Amino acid sequence: MSTHGLKLGLFAQETGHHVGAWRHPDATVDDGTNFERFRHLAQVAEQAALHFVFLADTIAVRSDDPEAYGRTARATVFEPLTLLAALSATRQRIGLIATASTTYNEP
Repeated sequence: MSTHGLKLGLFAQETGHHVGAWRHPDATVDDGTNFERFRHLAQVAEQAALHFVFLADTIAVRSDDPEAYGRTARATVFEPLTLLAALSATRQRIGLIATASTTYNEP
């Protein structure tokens, strides 16, 4: 039997995981670039005794045109390693994990 146990974490996305979550009336257009939102998510995850927060990388720069937000499923988002670096200054007891795309860059 392993002594490591089950690890639970939060996979944070800008508007949630449902494909249509961005269309919910309570969704905001700046969810992907709202640092306070991500800071709050990490704080809640830490208070809930989760082990980590996970952010996925993207291989594209999304629109920075507010008018386009209503026509696209996903808006502009933070680059995950930079966001996790900023979150690390606000958290003490939770792991921070991200993927880093190597499609257009060296690993």
